[in-house]
Amino acid sequence: MILQSLRMDRKTYGDDQGAMRGTATFTNDSGRVEIVLDDAKCKQILTICAMQIVDTAKAVSRDLTADLILGQHLLARNES
Repeated sequence: MILQSLRMDRKTYGDDQGAMRGTATFTNDSGRVEIVLDDAKCKQILTICAMQIVDTAKAVSRDLTADLILGQHLLARNES
């Protein structure tokens, strides 16, 4: 099955105010399945996303630092 859509919203009113609710819809040749996500499942998905954002930010930081070091090295070499 292929993830077709993922939607999560924070409830702003009612008994569930402040809680996350969502749906994940999967499809394949046989049809469609929609899973209802409660607050705990939404938080798990957001935690996974947050970890990936941190990993990506670290990778970008390493690349920028390497580029900066290389650039400084090349400038120093050209000034010699």
